[in-house]
Amino acid sequence: MTTFRIALLPGDGIGPDVTAEAVRVLRAVEARVGGFRLETQEFSIGAGQYLKSGSRCRRASSSVCPSSTRSYSVPWDCPACDGGWRGDDSAA
Repeated sequence: MTTFRIALLPGDGIGPDVTAEAVRVLRAVEARVGGFRLETQEFSIGAGQYLKSGSRCRRASSSVCPSSTRSYSVPWDCPACDGGWRGDDSAA
């Protein structure tokens, strides 16, 4: 059976709600279609993480995300953080 490892990066604001619904849909597909298994792992990322630690994401997410089959991330930004960086900034 194929296993898909999915790193979840819900961010802030409505991100956790959107991510939870996306996972709910994926779990329904997993149950209905079968033949594969989903493993999910959630990571703290975004404005809240930045304000707590000074980093946009936890170091663990940097090491796990590349080894994941897929990742799911919502758009995120932090207008209150350092002049308003955006989560889609690849230079981060």
